[in-house]
Amino acid sequence: MTHVLDEFNVPLVKAYFQSWEKVREAAAALLAKYPRIRADSKQFCFNDGREQELLCLFGTIPVKVRGTLYNIPVDVWFLPDFPVSSPVVFVVPTASMVIKPSRVVDPNGQVASHLLFSWHSQLNENTSESNDTSSKAAKLVLKFLKVLRNEFGERCPVVAKSSATSVATHSMQEIPKKKLNPLIQTLDTRIAKELRSSYGSKLDELETCYTNKVQLLGSSDIISQAVSRANMEVHEFTEDALELDKDIAEISQILEASKFAEEKGLDHIIVSNPVHNQIVRLVANDNAIEDTLYILGRQLQKEDCHIDPITILKSIRMLSKQQFDIRVELSRARQVARI
Repeated sequence: MTHVLDEFNVPLVKAYFQSWEKVREAAAALLAKYPRIRADSKQFCFNDGREQELLCLFGTIPVKVRGTLYNIPVDVWFLPDFPVSSPVVFVVPTASMVIKPSRVVDPNGQVASHLLFSWHSQLNENTSESNDTSSKAAKLVLKFLKVLRNEFGERCPVVAKSSATSVATHSMQEIPKKKLNPLIQTLDTRIAKELRSSYGSKLDELETCYTNKVQLLGSSDIISQAVSRANMEVHEFTEDALELDKDIAEISQILEASKFAEEKGLDHIIVSNPVHNQIVRLVANDNAIEDTLYILGRQLQKEDCHIDPITILKSIRMLSKQQFDIRVELSRARQVARI
């Protein structure tokens, strides 16, 4: 069906759309589903009076009303920021038809289905399953037309002009009445007037309630997503707090140990980390051997040394070997501790 969209191939029209490929895929899906619908570029008039040439799919969709199949004429317009904005749909009556306003269709023929009010939330739901916005927009357009057919089946948006005229004429005809008591006639007139007024106000209230319901349903998805994000943030904050409590407990232990060492006058370093403790011990041993080798070297330089030089040299050799092993182990410990 893509070639049908390429036939009119108006570069200017394509330039108006932010995502032409998504518009093209959604239109192609609609044309494939409904063979009585065609595509063309037409002038669209916005609410502020601006006119712009846009893609319009026009034709008829099959609607079953009380068991009888009718072809309802519609125009489906794609706005420049589709699929961010939903399509705009109008019922376009033929010369022999007139619009029958309802909660779905206004007197100008514009469709106000609940699916259009929640278009944005429906388009973005289950984003974790698929990031293909183009395919999802095409499926949502088909879903909208299906819902619209069901709503038209419950309340047909058009009637024949002859039927509307005959109904109006019949309602305007004076119905012969028997002469009634003036009091009863006055009461009957007043009651009929009150009933008409009450019926009109209740109908307006019902229309308002339905509009509010549609808007609330559209907002419920947005609120649910906000609550989910808030719960995730609370979970992350809780984990951070637990980690912080763990760090505070470890620091408190180190401070207590240092305080205890200071009070007892201990001449050593207290380290809680085993690797750091090993490094401290190895450095202390290395320095001790270094001091011992220095003293032994000084003894060899003395002329009146009372220690056998051979014994001193053997000790120096043994201590040097120990110092080498200690420094090898110290180097490995520092690599582990990244010091």
